[in-house]
Amino acid sequence: MFLQLHPQRKQVRQLGELGLLSMEVPEALGGSGLDYLAYALAMEEISRGCASTGVVMSVNNVSEMVILFCMVTNSQWHY
Repeated sequence: MFLQLHPQRKQVRQLGELGLLSMEVPEALGGSGLDYLAYALAMEEISRGCASTGVVMSVNNVSEMVILFCMVTNSQWHY
């Protein structure tokens, strides 16, 4: 039962392959380069199917944005 309540690795891997784990990250940095409306729509649809997978998607997108735009210096962008 415990495993059924948590998103499976396969689902999270597929989200990454679809570009849903880095939606607001610019394409030049390896992300999808989408806007917040696209993020909101994707989040709503993913969460409708599985709320815990939506949480994984949300946390991944938010943490990337905080790291990229608040903690990375200009000299670190090429990594």
